[in-house]
Amino acid sequence: MLTISRAFSAGELTSPKSGKARRTPLVDDAAAALKRLRERGDFTGRTDWVFVNVFGRHLNDSAVRRRYKAAQKVAKLRPLRFHDLRHTYGSLLAAGGVDPVAIQAAYDHADINTTMRYLHARPATEQAKRFSEAFRTAGQAAVPSP
Repeated sequence: MLTISRAFSAGELTSPKSGKARRTPLVDDAAAALKRLRERGDFTGRTDWVFVNVFGRHLNDSAVRRRYKAAQKVAKLRPLRFHDLRHTYGSLLAAGGVDPVAIQAAYDHADINTTMRYLHARPATEQAKRFSEAFRTAGQAAVPSP
């Protein structure tokens, strides 16, 4: 689990948009990457930044953008805006069959309609398969045996 208790935007440290800390689940790869960062030796205290420069200070927007683009290139991924990662996260959860309420909780959205904007990416063929299975299962239960 990742606890988000503060935000840094436009050069200012604030509370998260909701005004309260929240916890969100981490997939195994992300948890492992953060664990490796804790093993770096420097800047691992509870109040230290996670992603830092050589002096332990936060990365400015330009540094984050450069590192992000370099990582995309190494991974041979098509260019995506940084915010597209958030959209991809929700879309992949939805495509994996995670229910919308669980996705809403992971995003910490107050309104399910906000979450639903991220869930359109489930392929039509997958939906058709799930719909067919639901009808098959429900139909078998509804038909009396001879």
